Amino acid sequence: ALFLDSQVVYINSAMGPQVAPAGWLLNNASSSSTVRFWEYRSTDLIGAPLDVSQRIASSRQISDAENAQLIDIDQVSATVSER
Repeated sequence: ALFLDSQVVYINSAMGPQVAPAGWLLNNASSSSTVRFWEYRSTDLIGAPLDVSQRIASSRQISDAENAQLIDIDQVSATVSER
């Protein structure tokens, strides 16, 4: 199945060694420009910041302001109801 215009956001996530340094795979996506892989303050299982330097090119680290919008339930509800 194609998941065009998909979005995945890891927020304050603790990740073990089973997560590859690339972070994500583009499975059947025709373009990485239509898929958003975002991440905010990911850590390893003991709480140390993850090295995200090897993440795939279509991923990015989000800012404090972007994180605040994503975790604001009123903002999320408004965005969903607009669709």
